[in-house]
Amino acid sequence: MLERIWQSITSFARTPIQGQQRPLSTYLSTNDSTGLSRQYDLEISEYPIRDTQKARQLIEMYEYCPEIATGINEVSDSVWSSDDGDDQGFAMRKPPQGFAPTLNDNETRIDPMVEKILRRLIDEVIGGTTLELAAERILAYGDAFASLDVDTRRKRVNRVLFLPTWEMFRVEDNQGQLLGFQQRRYLSDDEGIGFHPILCTHWRYRRKVLYGRSLFYESIDDRHKLKAATEDLASASRAVGVNPSIHQMPDSVDEDYRAEYKRAYEAKKSQCVVTDFYLMYGADIRKVSTTNPDLKALADNVLMWRARIIMRSRVPPWLMGLPTVGAREIAGQPALAYARFINRVRMALTEGIKQICNLELALNGISKEQWQYRIIWPRIATNPYGIDRGVDDESGNALIQDLD
Repeated sequence: MLERIWQSITSFARTPIQGQQRPLSTYLSTNDSTGLSRQYDLEISEYPIRDTQKARQLIEMYEYCPEIATGINEVSDSVWSSDDGDDQGFAMRKPPQGFAPTLNDNETRIDPMVEKILRRLIDEVIGGTTLELAAERILAYGDAFASLDVDTRRKRVNRVLFLPTWEMFRVEDNQGQLLGFQQRRYLSDDEGIGFHPILCTHWRYRRKVLYGRSLFYESIDDRHKLKAATEDLASASRAVGVNPSIHQMPDSVDEDYRAEYKRAYEAKKSQCVVTDFYLMYGADIRKVSTTNPDLKALADNVLMWRARIIMRSRVPPWLMGLPTVGAREIAGQPALAYARFINRVRMALTEGIKQICNLELALNGISKEQWQYRIIWPRIATNPYGIDRGVDDESGNALIQDLD
C-alpha cells in the first residue's frame, strides 16, 4: 500500500534503466555486507576515463575553487529563474483556451493532445529540479548525459538517470552520424554499456566536435596561477605576521642562567602580559625586524588571477561579492549581455529537453508535423527601471513554479 502511495505521489518507477549513475571504474557489488562495498549511500564522485588529464583538472577546479564554483552556481541559478526569483523552471507556452501561438509569426498553434502529453512529461518526469544537474555539468564539464527509461507498453518516458560525464563516450561515424553512446570502465573497454541514440540524452555547451567545453575550459592555467599566488600570499603573511623577539644574554652568564631566565620569563608570561624588564648590563631584548612589511605586490597578484577567472565566468563581479570593474553601465548594455549569455546556456539545455519531449510524442503516435511547441523559460528583465510585462511574459504559466 505504501509503495502504491509513494508511486502516485512521486510518479516513481522501479523499472530497470540502462547504465548506472555510479562510475563503472570504481563499481563494487552491494550484495554483500562488507564495509568496503557499502558505498551506495555515499555521495557519488566523478572518476575520469575520457580525456583524463583535462577532466581531472576541471573536476578539481569545480570542487575546490570558490571563484569557479560561485560562477557556475550563479549562472545555473539564473538559467532556471526569473530576474526576481519568483518564477522557476521551464514549460511550454501556456495555451489560451486550449491553443497557443508557438512561433514568431503567432500563427502556428499547439495541438491540444501535444499539450496534454508534454504537460504530463514535465509534471511527472523532467520538471522541478530534475534537470538541474544538466545545467551544472555542462557549465563545469561541457557535457551532461542522461539515460531514459522508456515504457513502450504505457507509451511514456518514466524517468531520467544522469550518468558519469567522464565515463560516457559519443560514437559517430566519419560522416558525423550518431551511432550511439557507451559507458566504459576504461578507455579501450569493449564490454561497456551501450546505448541506442534515442535512449540517451547528451547536453553539450560550446560544442567543439563530439563534445562540449566547460565554461572555464580556458581557465585551467589561470586556476593553477591563482592557487600558487594564494599560497604565496598566505606563506608571506605568516612569515611577516610573526615578528619574534631576541633575548640576548650578557657575556658573563652561562647556559644555566639562560635556561633559568627562559623558565622565569615563560612562567610570568603565562600569568599576565609582561610590560617591564629588568636586565643585567650587556643584556638586550629586541625584535628581529624593525621595518613594516609590504604584501601589496603579492595581494595584487592574487587579485589579477582572480579577475581573469571572473572575466571568463561572464558573471557581473558584484554578483560574486566583488567590486564592479570594467564597462560602465550604458543603456543597460551589461545587463543585456548577461541576459544573452543566460539565454545561450538555456538554448543548450533546450536541445536536450526537446529530444525527450519529441520521444514522448513519438511514443504516443503523434506525427512529426504536430510537434509544434516551444520550450519557454522565466523571463529575464533588462530594464533597469522595472520589469516590462508584456506578451512574452510567462510568469503565469502553470508549469513554471511560482514562488511568490
